[in-house]
Order: sequence, then C-alpha cells, then structure tokens
Amino acid sequence: MSNFVINPFKVSTPAPTPDFESDYDNTSDWTKVGTKVTVNETVSDVGYFDNIENTSGDNNVSQALGLTLDNETWYADFAFNINSVSTAGTGWLYLLVDSINIPEVDSVDAIGVEILNSTPDVRGYAMNGTTASTSTEIDLSAATTYYARLERIDATNCRLNIYSDADRTTHITGSPQSWTVSSGIIGLDNIMHASADTGGGGRFTTATIYSTKIFNDATP
Repeated sequence: MSNFVINPFKVSTPAPTPDFESDYDNTSDWTKVGTKVTVNETVSDVGYFDNIENTSGDNNVSQALGLTLDNETWYADFAFNINSVSTAGTGWLYLLVDSINIPEVDSVDAIGVEILNSTPDVRGYAMNGTTASTSTEIDLSAATTYYARLERIDATNCRLNIYSDADRTTHITGSPQSWTVSSGIIGLDNIMHASADTGGGGRFTTATIYSTKIFNDATP
C-alpha cells in the first residue's frame, strides 16, 4: 500500500487573469498610422518596427485597452527583441497613453519603454503633457529575446524590469530600474507602439513586440 498522502492544506494559486492582453495575431484590433510599424503584417504574430528612421514621420499602432488604468497601481508584461539599432534609438517600444499622440511632438500622458542607443539600450519613460522623466538605461544584446515587466508602483514611482526568462525570475544586469513620475499622469487607456519623429536622420531600428498582458490595480 502506498504511503503517499496528499496535503489537504496545499492550495494551488491560479495565475492572475489579465485585464488586457494581446498576442498580436489580429491586425484589425489595431489602428495603424504610417507604414513602418505593423501588427501581424510584415512579420506574423508580432508588433514590428520595420527599420524605422528617426525622420520617417509618424508611424505607430494603437489599441484601446477597454479600461482606464488605475492612477497608482498596475503592471504590464510583454516580450520583445530589438533586432538592430544603428546610431541611436528611434521611438517608444511600448507606451500606455491617455491619447494617441507622440511624446515630445504632442502633449500626452504616457508611461512606457523607450529605445535608445545602438548597444541597444532601453529605459523607462514617462511623459506628463510635455514634461518627460526617465530611468537609467538598461543595456541589452541585439537579436535577443527579453521579457519585460513595467510597473506603476504608486502615483509617483514606476519600475522597469527586464528578465532573461519567460517566468520573469532572472533579472539581466542593470535591472530593475526605478524612476520618479508625475502624479499628474492619469487616464491611461490606450496601448501604443510608436516611432519618434524627432532628431536627425540615419538612425534606424528594427524590433519586435509580442505577448502583452496588463494587470490593473494589481501588483506582481
């Protein structure tokens, strides 16, 4: 007879249900401006930055979340790969915004992740109307898949975590990075992936984004 006994007090914790999610497999879910940022078109089942140049104009894809994020607590998980960056970054890999406007060109409230230098680097980014705040940069390797977690910890603090594994247990070097944001950043109700129509030419980025899940009024 087996001596194995099931522990009646051990209860499995179910995975939380996201308030918004996208596998980037339905083009019609997204509104596209320009031709250089696509969803499930140039490359299947991803959001794709197609060798975007800084001066290539307004290129973005966006989608309404179907809810307004809490003004103090939420987190967003997504995976990405920056295939190549020449000279400097060219936009916002990931943005949660209150309106479909481009930071540093238009007035917008936003929290997200900015693509930077040819290392490549990313950093946490926030915009309160026309005033930006950013985290310290996190160095990456090109053509490598990473797993991000972007958190709003409270009204005035955010944190960017970059992991090497899908379970989000192993931070890469330089992660996490926290930074201060304005409590005036409110009403975030859209997701956006966008190029930057600022800076000089000769700056190109190719990148992919996939598997987004957003958890509102929640902590990891």
